Amino acid sequence: MCEPQEIEGIKNHSTPLIKFINLKRMDGEEIEQHVEPFGTYPTQELKKSYSSILNGRGLGFIRG
Repeated sequence: MCEPQEIEGIKNHSTPLIKFINLKRMDGEEIEQHVEPFGTYPTQELKKSYSSILNGRGLGFIRG
C-alpha cells in the first residue's frame, strides 16, 4: 500500500476529479481497491454506488 504522504498527495490531486468519475461504472472490487483507501468520496456516495451495483442498476462497462 502507499505511505501516508502519498495517500494525501493522491487525495489532493484526485479530489477535483470526483465529479467526473461515475462509480456506477466500476465493479465493487475496483471501488474497494482503488477508491475507498483514499477517502475521497463521502460514505453516502459509496453506499449509493454499492447499492446500485448490488441491485443490478450499475451502468456496466463501456468501450471507448
